[in-house]
Amino acid sequence: MDNHPIPQDVTGFQFKLIGNMTVKQFAYLAIGLVFAGVFWQLPISILVKFPLCAFFAIFGAGLAFFPVSGRPMDLMIGNYIKALIRPTQFVYEKIGGQIYFPNKTPFLTRRDIKQYQNNFSPFPKDKLKAYLESLDIQPKSKVDEKENNFLLSVSNLATSNSAFQPSSDQNFNLPQPPLQINPIMRGPAMHPEQTRTTVTPQSIAAIQSTPPTMPMPSGFKKPIGVPNAPEFPNLITGITKDARGNALSNILVEVRDRDGNPVRAFKTNEFGRFASATSLTNGIYTVELEDPKAQNRFEKITINVVGKIILPIEAISIDTREELRRSLFNTN
Repeated sequence: MDNHPIPQDVTGFQFKLIGNMTVKQFAYLAIGLVFAGVFWQLPISILVKFPLCAFFAIFGAGLAFFPVSGRPMDLMIGNYIKALIRPTQFVYEKIGGQIYFPNKTPFLTRRDIKQYQNNFSPFPKDKLKAYLESLDIQPKSKVDEKENNFLLSVSNLATSNSAFQPSSDQNFNLPQPPLQINPIMRGPAMHPEQTRTTVTPQSIAAIQSTPPTMPMPSGFKKPIGVPNAPEFPNLITGITKDARGNALSNILVEVRDRDGNPVRAFKTNEFGRFASATSLTNGIYTVELEDPKAQNRFEKITINVVGKIILPIEAISIDTREELRRSLFNTN
């Protein structure tokens, strides 16, 4: 488990000049020593010169290193001067107008509420009835009569208690289930005359001459090909294989320029392929490959980038088996 950093005072941070001495402390100490040196050079009596020099030197060192009640001495001196200048007695003087107080709302009793109760209702019944009687009743139109007749018919249906009873004369014909037909199982026709085969010496010789085929063991990997060329120029792509054509994954690929400075770095995927995402500038580069497990060794590959599409690089490793084969057969 990682330890969390201790919170620090970021706002009050001060740069340290020499060891634990900050710039502010160094300035106080230097000013005190400068004043002490100036008074030491003055042509005055030694009895006056020495106390003044000692005072300025000690005062500068005190401002720099000696706090008062846990606070810097310069801050405490400033607070002391402010306390001497700041007044300690205050006199209250009334200025401005009067303070506004809102008027009190009148208190209503139950009797007052009953008196105004009729006025509180949104639609008084007496006023509503008088208003309806004052309206001129217009003769009904044919549309209104049809609407009233329809509403009456609907209300009669809703209030009727007679339930609907179907007539007993109706006959319903239920569908008959389909007949089930048992499937007939038919096997292949047996023809004894066609199944007989005659064995001759020629057929036996043909069977013996056919070489037996053995399946590939599961431990061997299927060789893979070279990846497709990139669509844009100055892009590096390639694949790493061992001497038997199997892909090598997690191989470190580093591209260096003519001066030996690394400009690109890749790591092959599970299929042994690698590719650069950005184009290289024109020039001569060296591709170095390294196996983190130190089981395969690769030779350096030099490429010349001239602003054209670069063919995929096929890097074949040299493992211990390949080195042993080369040493036995003297092949490069």
